[in-house]
Amino acid sequence: MLPILELCDKMASITRWSHATCRRPESVLEHTAFVAIYSYQLAIKIGADIGVVLEKAIVHDMEEIVTGDIPTPTKYSSHDMQSLIGQLEREAAAYISEDVFEGKMFEAWDDSKSLDTIEGQIIYLADIASVVYKIWAEHELGSSKFDAYINGITKRLHDAHSLFNNTMHVHVRDLFYVLEKLT
Repeated sequence: MLPILELCDKMASITRWSHATCRRPESVLEHTAFVAIYSYQLAIKIGADIGVVLEKAIVHDMEEIVTGDIPTPTKYSSHDMQSLIGQLEREAAAYISEDVFEGKMFEAWDDSKSLDTIEGQIIYLADIASVVYKIWAEHELGSSKFDAYINGITKRLHDAHSLFNNTMHVHVRDLFYVLEKLT
């Protein structure tokens, strides 16, 4: 099989939210599409380079075809754990970059994690928005199980608010509004 088809198949097969009971499972490929679409909208509204934003959005979680989706409570349980997982993710992204993208993907993947650029900030907010979307979607399907994640993602939104310029604040406010309607 072509390496790109194998990569997409793996992204479609890896389920996110492995620690939660979901009414509708979500794959890494679905999450990536959501982040790309949301990032595209933000890039247009903010005037960021759409091509750069989309490149970073598409690859931002690609390492998960090697690592799987590591739940946030595990990933950030300690500084040592975060460091070890970070190293594993870097090695996975480097491997995928060489194996599938002729070495050209790694820099975009690495930059997608940086909050020092507007593109990295867009990806970060889109990643948070994907959690808000998942909480909302599960709520719409009649599940209250994801309500337990509202406080955590609200805290991440508060923390993120200070990172962003005024143009991004309106989008953070919109996400807060969605969460408030669920409580």
